[in-house]
Amino acid sequence: MKITAGLGSIDEYVRYVEAGADEFFCGYVPYEWNKKYGTVLPLNRREVLGINVQIGAESELRILAALVRKYGKPVHLTFNSLYYTPEQYPEIADILRRCMALGFSSFIIADPALLIYLKNNGIRCEIHLSGELGEMNSSVVETFAKMNLKRIIFHRK
Repeated sequence: MKITAGLGSIDEYVRYVEAGADEFFCGYVPYEWNKKYGTVLPLNRREVLGINVQIGAESELRILAALVRKYGKPVHLTFNSLYYTPEQYPEIADILRRCMALGFSSFIIADPALLIYLKNNGIRCEIHLSGELGEMNSSVVETFAKMNLKRIIFHRK
């Protein structure tokens, strides 16, 4: 059995590793995105500023990447919005490239059109289909299985 834990801040990573977690997921919403779009067009559907529910600075991502290298427990970054505007896709691709340059190669994505955009634009990374996409039937799962995804995550409810 694998233990997967959600991170609200980088401070939790080491404690969860020591408690036995095998892998992690967390959101990343750069300040520039929040400044430009706020909560009206969210990147992750978790744009909460009052409490730690995700990573909000590239400097934190650098620290988290160093922790991943040290402890060897992967972190999958989430992009959970159900859709983005066409103008946002290049911005998201740039965010993903920056994350990949830091050492993150696995992303949990909810927007099917973003999956196609990334593929068509040569962004090669490991993709997990987010449970935020919603309930699925076997036909939908078969369709997504053809997209070379690492895994399909079913909604928590």
